[in-house]
Amino acid sequence: MKKHLNGKKSLAVRAAAIAAALLMAVTGCGSSDSASTEAKMAYAPEPAYGADGLYEAAAYEEMADVGYAETTESGGTVNTAAQQSSRKLITTLSISAETGNMDELLAQVEHKVSSLGGYIENSDISNGSYQTNQDRTRQYRRAHLTIRVPADKLDDFLSDVQEHSNITQKSQNVEDVTLSYTDLESHKRMLKAEEQRLLEFMEKAETVEDMIAVEQRLTEVQYQLDSMESQLRTYDNLIDYSSVYLDITEVQEFTVTEEPASVWDEIREGFGRNLLSVGRGIRDFFVWVVIHLPQLVIWGVVIFVICLIVRRIRRRKALKKAKKEQEAQGIVDAGAAHTMQDTAD
Repeated sequence: MKKHLNGKKSLAVRAAAIAAALLMAVTGCGSSDSASTEAKMAYAPEPAYGADGLYEAAAYEEMADVGYAETTESGGTVNTAAQQSSRKLITTLSISAETGNMDELLAQVEHKVSSLGGYIENSDISNGSYQTNQDRTRQYRRAHLTIRVPADKLDDFLSDVQEHSNITQKSQNVEDVTLSYTDLESHKRMLKAEEQRLLEFMEKAETVEDMIAVEQRLTEVQYQLDSMESQLRTYDNLIDYSSVYLDITEVQEFTVTEEPASVWDEIREGFGRNLLSVGRGIRDFFVWVVIHLPQLVIWGVVIFVICLIVRRIRRRKALKKAKKEQEAQGIVDAGAAHTMQDTAD
């Protein structure tokens, strides 16, 4: 007797669920013609219940897979893909630039990004050094910036960077995510419809088992909805704001990014580089002298004292040699005078 009553209750719940599904189908297509309404009702699967009257989530998922085409005011259906008239593009731009004044360029970039409505997502500025041919340590600075700029303002930002720096490398990548975005939106709409039906079934459920089964499926649907909404927000952010990876190096001489147009241009460019190299060599020599001036002064004094000592020693030797020569000459003169005296006697 008890089983018989449970069977009746299960049939009653099934009948109520079928009636609710048919009612929604009729309501959703109330403005369409009767033939279309009958077709939709014919393809609407009835919710499945087990022998004990429990709701089967797998069967309801099959019912959720039925297409929920949106209706227009005139009663016609609208394809979801056709509604996405604009492409969903994610643009990524990588730039390597040179500047003679790092602080000035960074201030200009920050001001431009702010004026365009973007923001600097990450900033990394580092100082380094390297050895020159003159065995001198020369300092340099580098900056790595991750910038988010509104997609429609990307060209404006690029033009500003080109105007205030020397761009040595530039690459752009565009990813079309229209299909993925459309699929997410379509799946989200189906889950929304399924959520609404589950809420209605929850109100019409007559047993605790049915309520628990529907509530479990409702929790799964809501979790999937939250996940899809998060993915859509991420897509919207990447689509609306392009990512710019800007690498800046502070240099003293810009890298030539264009080949000279003629032989005379090559001569002029080469001559200018040589003059610049000579000027830099003179400057480096002057800097080296100033840096080592204390040592040069000390060595200069030492060398001067050594020269004085050597000069004095040489002078003494010269005087001794002259004296000896004079003494020798005196002896010779005395001998000659004595000889002449003897001859006269």
